[in-house]
Amino acid sequence: MPGETLDSLSPPGLRPRRLSQSSNCISSAPPIDEILFPKVYEDAWGNCASDSSTLDERSELDRSRIFLMRIGTMNPDAAIRQELRSIAADRQHNRTVTSLAAAVQTRILGGRHANFAVTALLQAVRFMLIKARVPDAVFTDRTRSVVDFFFDPAIAVNLEALPEDYVVYKYPAARLKIAIVGGGPTALASAISLAEKGAGKVEVNVFERRWVAVQGVNGRTYVDYPPTAKRRDQVVTLQESVTSLLSDATREALFEGRPERVWPGSANLQIRKPLNVFLTLGQTRYLLNASDCDGRGYLNMQLTEEEWHKIVAVDGQPITFGYPGCLRRPDGTVPDGFTENQVFAPSEDRDSALWKAIEDGLKLFGFKESEVINVVRIPIVVQAVQEGVQYLPQPDCKHLNRPGALVAVAGDAAMTVHFWPGRGLNSGIKSGIALGDEIVHALDGGRFVGLRLDAMKEYNDFILKLQDREHDRRSIPILNQSGAPETLGWLLSKAHTVPDNVAIEWLVGAMVQIADRLQRRDDWAYPYQANVEPQLRIVLRQLHSLTLREMAVSFPWPTREMAGAEVLPVRSMQPEEKERWLKQLWGMLTKEASTRPKDLSPHDGEKPVSTSRFEAPRQKKLPSMYSRPPFAEQHLLDTPLQLRRSNASRPAVNTPARFERGSTVPDSDEGERRGRVSVSNGLDDGGLVRLLSVKHSKSNNSVLADAMSLALFRVGE
Repeated sequence: MPGETLDSLSPPGLRPRRLSQSSNCISSAPPIDEILFPKVYEDAWGNCASDSSTLDERSELDRSRIFLMRIGTMNPDAAIRQELRSIAADRQHNRTVTSLAAAVQTRILGGRHANFAVTALLQAVRFMLIKARVPDAVFTDRTRSVVDFFFDPAIAVNLEALPEDYVVYKYPAARLKIAIVGGGPTALASAISLAEKGAGKVEVNVFERRWVAVQGVNGRTYVDYPPTAKRRDQVVTLQESVTSLLSDATREALFEGRPERVWPGSANLQIRKPLNVFLTLGQTRYLLNASDCDGRGYLNMQLTEEEWHKIVAVDGQPITFGYPGCLRRPDGTVPDGFTENQVFAPSEDRDSALWKAIEDGLKLFGFKESEVINVVRIPIVVQAVQEGVQYLPQPDCKHLNRPGALVAVAGDAAMTVHFWPGRGLNSGIKSGIALGDEIVHALDGGRFVGLRLDAMKEYNDFILKLQDREHDRRSIPILNQSGAPETLGWLLSKAHTVPDNVAIEWLVGAMVQIADRLQRRDDWAYPYQANVEPQLRIVLRQLHSLTLREMAVSFPWPTREMAGAEVLPVRSMQPEEKERWLKQLWGMLTKEASTRPKDLSPHDGEKPVSTSRFEAPRQKKLPSMYSRPPFAEQHLLDTPLQLRRSNASRPAVNTPARFERGSTVPDSDEGERRGRVSVSNGLDDGGLVRLLSVKHSKSNNSVLADAMSLALFRVGE
């Protein structure tokens, strides 16, 4: 081989970033879908005019063997030269071009890429595979493995120093391998989004530890849940802004053509009557999710710490989705599928305050005790990650065949929100769709070369915005109000100080105002209800006095604080949906600007900002002394601290934690605490008591891990 040919293949003989296929030099980098090879590769392959008469009759395999031998003579490493000759000469084991490349992959490169840059040897094997048209005919797993290795989208396409004389080929990029851990709605939304938008460009593998291989009647094996798995049959609410992001095929498969309206701007499983919407939003002690499809759903009841520990079966075991509790039939027997040990313990003491509260919750929404199917309790842990994308180095994963990988989190892995506003599933699906969108977008732009974090910058920004919207501005207000065991326990301990007439008038007033506001919306899904107040009074009069007081002190939903524009994956939005979203966002911004106070006197500026979480009733017939209930004033004065985001720019903050725990509950007399036992979390941080919290091995936790307890009573017709 001439000396100048060897020089043209080695870095000293190459001119950085200059393309000179002709006399006209191109200073810009080549397109991401084009690969440039030194022209000497073409000569080594055997297309030279001088010997074309003999080489043209040889097979692609023979040409590949000769090409490897010639490339071997150019390599300055004696060991690599000898290994390439050995691979090319081994006709017994290397009988195809694919096997030749696989031998180079394992015997010389060790089955791994040392870095993300391309080497001369890697480029030579790429040339051999392209000339033999191997990427165009991937029929076996071995061929797929070879193509995936040599044309990995994370590895650079061209040499850092481009050849002066070159030939150009279309780059046959391999599929980007994506592993999705978890088989829930978020994971499946990501997988479907990637399959639809990245078809042919990505390989998606979903891992779910609960899945098993099942043999079908036709002999084929498929993946499903084991027969022993118990489905939760939870009722969920999907916003229309989320379902509109789905493809027509996915939407049809999900709803089977029968979406139900729930709240304004949502579609799915329906609360039976508009009245139940007003009853739900007017307090935060009870929440109903029910469906018109089969009449089933869940009545959710917010618990204090003391109540949480009482939500057990008669055998003392906690009742969970895997071990639910039940109520006895009128004749004293246990429903089918349950044992005597699973009878809900509080139902055995009908005079207890807890059972009366449960009984009133059923009455509130028009359910009978006989309609209760099972009872469970669950914790809610509100937490969030600091970043949505991180780099995973090779030492942390021995199975990687390159220096590292990118890890992105979505759904509950990115943040767990308070499910009371019904946003967890919506946030998960939005993040799953956004993840698919941004992966395909980055892949199309060649941004995964080198696996830099900025390749997924748009997705990381989306996750942080979604956290701010759903976690900070929807979940945290609920926790600040009464959504934590300590806070709720303290509020309920004050319930006996509220007069009966004040409690019921406050509830009715708040619910009527909510009804008036919702029914004026253009997207309200129900017929207008003219006589809301009398209907509310009829329902509320069925409840015990203590229940009414407890509902009143729990306050209505903080809907004003929770309001705001949706955070949506813009790339998946339909044009008409995007236009509506922009109009909504603009309307909110202009409304906020018009209602912002223009001037504050020095005296007003010194006043603490009100942390009120309710809306005063509008009835003029109420005495002025009840414009705000007395217990609300005390609550605002005694609990000034609120959960909030920590400000990383403040020098006083020494922890990397993303959120601060700042909610405290004032002490009260033992008689007013209703016998509750205070439990310390052992951290001495003045934070909320954690019942079933996430325990961390490190002291500098980056998440808020305060649990909120609920009991869910599954009901059905």
